[in-house]
Amino acid sequence: MFKNYWKTAFRSVRNNKFTSFISIFGLAIGLTAGILILLWCQDEKSYNQSIKGAANIYRAVPGFMSGGNKSYFPTVPPALGYVAKQVPGIEKSGRITTNWNEMVLGYKDKVFSERNSAFIDPALFDVLDIAFIEGNRQMPFHDNRSIVLTEAYAKKYFGNEAALGKVITRQDKKESYTVTGVVKMPHNSQVHFDYFIPFNILNESAAATAAGTNGPTGEDADWNNYDFEMYLRLTPGTTPAAVAAALTRLQKANFSDNITRTLEYHLQPLSQVHLYNLDGSDGLITMVRIFTWVAFVILLIASINYINLTTAKAAQRAREIGVRKIIGAGKRQLFFQFVGESVLVFLMAMVVSVLLVKLVFPMYNALTGKALSFNLFDTAVLKVLCITMAVTLVASAVYPAVLLSSFRPLQAIKGRFSIGRGNHLLRKLLVVSQFGFSVVFIICTIIIGRQLNYIRQMNLGLDRENVFRIDLKNMYGRYDAVKDALLREPSIAGVTAAGQDVLQVSSNTTTNDWPGKDPAKPQLIFTLPVERDFLSAMRIKLVAGKGFSGTAADSNYFILNEAAIREMGLKDPIGKSFTLYQTKGIIAGIVQDFHYLNMHAKIGPCVILWKPQWLGQLYVRAAAGHTQDALAAVQRVWNNYNPGYPFAYVFLDDVYNKMYTADQRTGALFKVFAFIAIFISCLGLFGLMTYTAQLKTREIGIRKVLGASVFSVTGLLAKDFIRLVVIAVLIASPVGWYFMNSWLQNFAYRSPVSWWVFPLAGMFALLIAVVTLSFQAIRAALAKPVKSLRSE
Repeated sequence: MFKNYWKTAFRSVRNNKFTSFISIFGLAIGLTAGILILLWCQDEKSYNQSIKGAANIYRAVPGFMSGGNKSYFPTVPPALGYVAKQVPGIEKSGRITTNWNEMVLGYKDKVFSERNSAFIDPALFDVLDIAFIEGNRQMPFHDNRSIVLTEAYAKKYFGNEAALGKVITRQDKKESYTVTGVVKMPHNSQVHFDYFIPFNILNESAAATAAGTNGPTGEDADWNNYDFEMYLRLTPGTTPAAVAAALTRLQKANFSDNITRTLEYHLQPLSQVHLYNLDGSDGLITMVRIFTWVAFVILLIASINYINLTTAKAAQRAREIGVRKIIGAGKRQLFFQFVGESVLVFLMAMVVSVLLVKLVFPMYNALTGKALSFNLFDTAVLKVLCITMAVTLVASAVYPAVLLSSFRPLQAIKGRFSIGRGNHLLRKLLVVSQFGFSVVFIICTIIIGRQLNYIRQMNLGLDRENVFRIDLKNMYGRYDAVKDALLREPSIAGVTAAGQDVLQVSSNTTTNDWPGKDPAKPQLIFTLPVERDFLSAMRIKLVAGKGFSGTAADSNYFILNEAAIREMGLKDPIGKSFTLYQTKGIIAGIVQDFHYLNMHAKIGPCVILWKPQWLGQLYVRAAAGHTQDALAAVQRVWNNYNPGYPFAYVFLDDVYNKMYTADQRTGALFKVFAFIAIFISCLGLFGLMTYTAQLKTREIGIRKVLGASVFSVTGLLAKDFIRLVVIAVLIASPVGWYFMNSWLQNFAYRSPVSWWVFPLAGMFALLIAVVTLSFQAIRAALAKPVKSLRSE
């Protein structure tokens, strides 16, 4: 029986080559898009999922009140990690923090400048279930001059040799580190560092000065520096809320200041760290859900093609079905026969799809910024294939099989069969759905593109053009001499320095005060230490007061942005008292708000302070058209002061663009998916138009004999389809507006959704539909009427 089903299915595919090609190719394109999207979604959801005991692992997240709002941070003071063992229910905990220092490491003749490293508690390797290829996870470091490398970095330095016990030299500090471990770090881990050094190194200098004293020293005693992530493994059955409350009480018992008064910890499950925000609200999971729906919609569009073409040709198979029923075929047998035809078409499409996936996979990885792999026999890939197979088969096979198996045999044989008005209506509804989805994609693509363009062109309040940044390194302490040397170069238009990346300021504090401040309401203020010419060099507008002069008096002067003045509620603020940390000074100036964070965040209060001892980054503005000359000049100065370091720089334009990489990839993906959705929709429309022209061959011939023009015949064939596309545009426009308006809420600064976007998207979709329909309609209209009437 099944053999007969397959024979009939092959015969049907062979006898309907054109329809079968459109169905198979449309399904293959849809399946390819669906597989690629779902592989991306699956990868995002896989972060931290393979860790043993992940259900009991949490990240400590402190929350504070600031200006009437609650702010959350992913980092804690290091002292909390030291005393965390006192809390019942914590089985093990560990701290980790980025090593911001560049390290020049060498082994034999290999020398590399490394930046991506971390200070780590030994216990954290066990908490996060990090696998050791070489070494012992229970004792990862032998002393403070030990180093643990990732597998990739072990190969980078030692090739295929065993790394354990080998010595890496830190050439910029004349120190040596012994390799005591090599770890395998999966790409979907929360920890993204290339090598690890002992956390206890941070305590060395403090331990030396506090020799003979009891209790913690150095970072282990620091309750004020929130720069350390802390992960906890709880004993099974422990309530996370109880542990969080205990951590809150513990910190308040050991330390008290303005910010600690409103402190409240909560524990974020490790499984949510990658996809959710610190407060538990949706983060990246929103994009995962959106793209899951995108995959479903594209598969649905491809399935609609198959349904429409199959039901449109139902009348041509009516006699075949009638004969089969008369000679004894039951409805159940016919149902499975037509499902078998659908399965055959799907399997052919799947084969084509797998080949397409393999072909485009390198380009897809480049587009998404991932390093996904496509192994047909991998469990994750098979899971995605099964999901797409089930969705597509259910969507595309069941209804045509039910329709075709329900024909009445006598009416079908006599040629009086009609597929019914309801089925015609359903086909129209499906065409509207297809193009409706496509129009939504077009609207999303236009609005995302406008927002990204808005970000690129927006006035940041500072001028990033032709500005590049380098680390001071050994130039620290000799800044004035370096600056004078660089300003003598005609290719350099300005030089300044700051303590942080001016586009991604991270340092903030609530240790501040001013006259009239409510002591019950701490105010979080971002802090940016700079040198005297920072405002003029970065072209930040001073709207009131004065800047820095470079004299000792500047240490008591503070320059605030407009947002800080608004939050503080000050009138005539120039000259008024302001305290930051332990320094009591005055407000010397006010600058226009500038973007020191990305566009997702609203500009908040920021204070600029003169702190020569806190400078770490040099900013150089090249004269227009002389960028390469400026780089060469800076490199010459660099080589004089930093001979042990390779010269490395980054342009602020590149830093700025990198901040929106995820948004740019979202826009690029939507462009690709919009094209795929439109292409599949047009493919189906082309197939339906071809079939309609075949059905109306005789009518077209008669009309042409009676004098109908090519234009009128073309309009006759295409008008019903164009009407459906117009309806799709009208329905899709408010849907597209809703989705994009919701997406734009992620940006504190956004481009308005202009009314013309929707007519433009509609006109674009209509133009594509008209071009698709016209090709086949004009071809039918140009056919000689004698041929069509003779064949009838």
